[in-house]
Amino acid sequence: MNTIRRIPETAYYRVSKEAGDEWIMRPDSNRGHIAYGISPSGIAWFCSQKGEVLFYDADAKSLISRVGPETTPDEEPASRTEYSALASIDGDHVFLLRSNGIHSRDLTVISVDRRCILEVMKGLPGGGGRAYYPPILDQEGRIVVSSSVRTETVKGVGLVRIRPHSGDYETSVCTGSYAKGWLHSPSPDGRFWLRFDNSQLPIMVTNKPRLGVFGRRPRVSEEFFGLGLEIWEAFPLRLIRTVFPMWLTADELPDEGSLDSGRKVDRATGRMIGEAPKRRDVYRRISQILARNKKTTMDDLTLEPLKNEWPNEEFCRRNVFFNVQQLRYDTRVMGWQKDCEAVWLMRGGFVTCVGMDGTVSSRIMCKRYGYRFGTRSPLAEGPRWVTPTTNRRADMEFLDGFVTVSGHADAEPHIIRAIPEAEDQWRPRAPDAQAELDAKLVKKAVAIARKKRTYKLTLASLSEDECVRAISDLADQIGPDLSERVFENRLEAVFVCEGKRLNEQKFFSLVQKDCPSAAVALHFLIDAYCSHARPHTTAYWNPDKGIGAFAHAARCLAVLDPNSSRLLRRYGELIDTYHEYFFFGKTLPVMMKNLGSTVEMLDLAEWAMFEKLGNCSSAGIFWRKTEMAKTARSLFSPEEYAARLLSNPLSGPDQMRKGTRFAHPVLDSLHRELKTDMNAWESGLFQRLSDAVGQIEAT
Repeated sequence: MNTIRRIPETAYYRVSKEAGDEWIMRPDSNRGHIAYGISPSGIAWFCSQKGEVLFYDADAKSLISRVGPETTPDEEPASRTEYSALASIDGDHVFLLRSNGIHSRDLTVISVDRRCILEVMKGLPGGGGRAYYPPILDQEGRIVVSSSVRTETVKGVGLVRIRPHSGDYETSVCTGSYAKGWLHSPSPDGRFWLRFDNSQLPIMVTNKPRLGVFGRRPRVSEEFFGLGLEIWEAFPLRLIRTVFPMWLTADELPDEGSLDSGRKVDRATGRMIGEAPKRRDVYRRISQILARNKKTTMDDLTLEPLKNEWPNEEFCRRNVFFNVQQLRYDTRVMGWQKDCEAVWLMRGGFVTCVGMDGTVSSRIMCKRYGYRFGTRSPLAEGPRWVTPTTNRRADMEFLDGFVTVSGHADAEPHIIRAIPEAEDQWRPRAPDAQAELDAKLVKKAVAIARKKRTYKLTLASLSEDECVRAISDLADQIGPDLSERVFENRLEAVFVCEGKRLNEQKFFSLVQKDCPSAAVALHFLIDAYCSHARPHTTAYWNPDKGIGAFAHAARCLAVLDPNSSRLLRRYGELIDTYHEYFFFGKTLPVMMKNLGSTVEMLDLAEWAMFEKLGNCSSAGIFWRKTEMAKTARSLFSPEEYAARLLSNPLSGPDQMRKGTRFAHPVLDSLHRELKTDMNAWESGLFQRLSDAVGQIEAT
């Protein structure tokens, strides 16, 4: 059986093909992949965050091809384009979904064995969604995805179900509920879907007896806030019920605004002590607003719609908006029972079981692990994983062992049920064969990566001919696998001569000094790097000192070939100048010197200042140090240079931002830095720019 599995804590994967050796590999990208799989024939595939699908042959252990999303040259990407992917039931096809904002969705069907696009279906309903709400396949192989549905007849949040090879689809929206939000966490069979109910925050007050003096039993009232969960059945969508699996005290509710920063934790009990929680009043007000306005949700609790409720904008933002957002994200779905009749949730380390019939268990914690101290909110020591078994029971995995708990329904779901040590069926963690294997695989992957990130070249001597040959050999080795070679952001070449190792800095210093004929070979080397270094590749020769991959070779080329500026600018396009400083400080000055005081030099300086300045320099220092001002003044009058800047796509009106005074933020910074040291030509330039910006804004 063919399998593919990510090695924990690495970017590497273990690919195993039936009757073949395992392959430890890293796909071409350092940003991770949203989906991956392997076909019955042994073709591994990975889908990147940009919708590109990469194919690898497990036998040849190499990249075969890439397939990108199909777009037309005049097609404008949506502002919130997102991709998701999944494999067909038989593993022979990849279904690539592209969400075009909230308006529509495209489906691309890709053959894994043929590595080609079979069908593209554009304009399917159901945009929006999120990367963390991935599509699923139902038992008939249809794609079901949580979406914003907008058609001529229906509009709202719901589900879209697509037959992948025909493009036929069905839509269903959520009706009968005031809650807003995406459906998520479907049951394994796709029949049940969940949604956080943000339209209500009910309060339950209980009277709890307590033993008092002289046998009296005064009753103490306790207040709980209920978090709702909607259970939907598909298809079509039908709200079965709303349940409240979590009843929380004020101390357990989010406190993003630090309203209760003065309260302290009792180390003995793990409970909060001190003054009454101030956040209780905030959540009471939220509860009252939601109860009074049925169509209002927690997402609507901003300043404008409820201005009379929250007159203080800063208070609303810090202590209302962020807290109600946190209510939603703090609850995790841990797993479904095999019969899909119950789901396990965890919040604050407490585990709860919710049945599709509406029954809810108490919040469960293990006495063996107790509370997690040192926080302002009471937290249980939660499990790493919850594995549902049968009859609403689950195995919970902790660092040192496993316990088994029952999620039976309770009449008082607001109470905390602490499982005694005598009843939790604790088993110590046995030596984990898979964990030991993973540890070995991690070491193996790191060893492979360290070796692969280095190109090794052997020279018989350091003569000019041998150095040129080594550079040519290095250029030949740079191919489509370049991005896969990068490890810990490093990529380098080592030159070995008579048993001595020379790094790039030493080798290219020798070439620059003694090998004037190496310019052609260096040109091919930098061109090969530019051709195969993809935009998402972050590669350095020395990350700590901000020296990019083959930076010393690029500077060597600039010194040996005065006509190499066009290629080196192409190289510079790949440089992240917020983290790489060598190109700006060492290579760019040589390029400018080669061009002299010409329009070409000015064009290069403008590109560097408006597009690549980054953290390498300030606008004023760059303007003076590169003699950019001197060159511009020798070629243009203030009026002419202002017109040139305004016609430049890097600094012209298309780049204007709201509030800029001189058409571009860099020009605004330049004016501030030169304000006390500005000559007449520069003053005239900024005056012309200011006048032109005023005219543009007026029209």
